[in-house]
This record gives sequence, C-alpha cells and structure tokens, in this order.
Amino acid sequence: MREPRKLADLGREEYKKILRRPYLRLEEVLDTVIPILKEVEKRGDEAVLEFTREFDGVDLTAHQTLLERERIEEAYERVSPEFLDSLKVMRDQVEDFHRHQIRSGWETKKSVSEEGEGKYEIGERFVP
Repeated sequence: MREPRKLADLGREEYKKILRRPYLRLEEVLDTVIPILKEVEKRGDEAVLEFTREFDGVDLTAHQTLLERERIEEAYERVSPEFLDSLKVMRDQVEDFHRHQIRSGWETKKSVSEEGEGKYEIGERFVP
C-alpha cells in the first residue's frame, strides 16, 4: 500500500517530475472514467473508498476521510492570508468557467385545462 505524501515533503526533482507528467486528452480517458462515475453515483462513499484502494493504494475507512472542525481551523492558521486569497481567486475562476458551460435552454410550461386538470411540461432546447 502506498502512503499519501505531501508535495512539501518531495525533493525538487521529484516535484518537477510530477509536474512534467503528460496530460491526457478527455476522449482518451472517458471509457475508464464514465464507469467509475456511474459506480460512485450508485454506491456513493463505498465506491469512492474502493477506488481509493485500487488506484491510490490507500486503505481508508469512511471515518478516516472526515476532518474535525479543529483540524480545518488549524490548517487555516498555518497558511498565509495571501495563499488563502489566491485559493479563493482560483476557486472563483473555476466556478465562473463552469458556470458558462451550463446550458440555458431549459423551458417549463404549466397549463390548466378547462376541466381544471393541470399539465406541466419541462424540456431542454439544445442548439450546438
């Protein structure tokens, strides 16, 4: 089993080696990723822990993945305000990027017939 390692504990060359890893194109990984996502959607944390064992070589329990509030607060105290600010900027940039990917073609219609029966329709119009 591989132990998790902190980037700060890596030597300069090992750190550079990680950064030089080739990036995969999305279409090259979809056949692997989609079944994993479906399994996680179906089985939740149990599947996440199973894939963590399989891919990361780390055997965790659900309890080990939780952080107490005190540990989170300690982590905040250990980093500089500038670092936190940069994380917030990156978070905002990622959210903004993905917000623009959301399709806005959803339409809803609600109607009531003369007999008083309600009808509700929802659909998405997609124009590539």
